[in-house]
Amino acid sequence: MRSIVLGLALLTLACQPQESSEPQEFTEAQRAQVEQEVMDAANAFVAGLSSLDGDEFIASFTDAGDLVYVDGGRIYPDRDALRNAAAGFMSRQERIGGMWDPAHVVVLGPDGAAFTGVFHADVVDTAGVAQWTTGKIWTFVYERRDGAWTIVQAHESNGRAETEGS
Repeated sequence: MRSIVLGLALLTLACQPQESSEPQEFTEAQRAQVEQEVMDAANAFVAGLSSLDGDEFIASFTDAGDLVYVDGGRIYPDRDALRNAAAGFMSRQERIGGMWDPAHVVVLGPDGAAFTGVFHADVVDTAGVAQWTTGKIWTFVYERRDGAWTIVQAHESNGRAETEGS
């Protein structure tokens, strides 16, 4: 009898769902949803930039201590450093606008994605001089944290995008 009970206990354990090391199925619809959400987040970044308000701009970035932002060889290791640099730049601008074209999202999973976009700028400083005339290219690493997409790493580059082989 004892061996029957032990056998039933082992059989019950064997039939329990086990955690798998295999990745969970991620449907095309879920992938498309993440892609759209990240594109919306990249557009929210532009809106924050266009606001000419350092706090609005910085809202797209994580407030955890793991943010890294790279701009033309300068590394901003946290939100405060980035906010200060952005506020200084924004104080010298009359308007900041523009659009992504092209933009590309690589979905890494339900809570992670990478975005790269060519930003065609409409930026004019307070002296009336056009800025960023050759455009910008940004790459953002997004992570969904507490239900919201936030930038955890960013790289900014000046210049026109040129596609090799085209």
